[in-house]
Amino acid sequence: HISLSRFFALQQGSIERFVEALKRRLQYEHRSVVSLSTKTDFLVNDEKTRSFLVWKSQHGFDYLKRLVAHVDHVVKSYKVEPYYDPPCFHISIASFPGDIMHAASKHHAINTDRHSSSASVNLGVSQVVCTFGNQKHYTIDLS
Repeated sequence: HISLSRFFALQQGSIERFVEALKRRLQYEHRSVVSLSTKTDFLVNDEKTRSFLVWKSQHGFDYLKRLVAHVDHVVKSYKVEPYYDPPCFHISIASFPGDIMHAASKHHAINTDRHSSSASVNLGVSQVVCTFGNQKHYTIDLS
């Protein structure tokens, strides 16, 4: 998946209203295709408790940014922080406990000049999925 928001929590009674508001915002958004570079990179979460090996968005940035604007509009009314600015759209391939970038910089262990060539992977975006906890999933189909 490609995240369109930061991690946040809602009270149980707010979830249905949140999803309905997001459906209204996304009702005129169309399906699209985004492209990811298979050149690997590392990201670390805000709390510096997990590191991620990722593939970053290569094409479709403006489309994803538009989807984030809709999500940000809805989350603001719940006093939730908006998505990262600038955004970094990606898919996580693997995750590791801790801040791998900090640990590796001490030992000069990460080669930031990774593979010089990369392929790309095209992904069709046809829906937005909201996940709350382990069991509540809401799917919003795009037109």
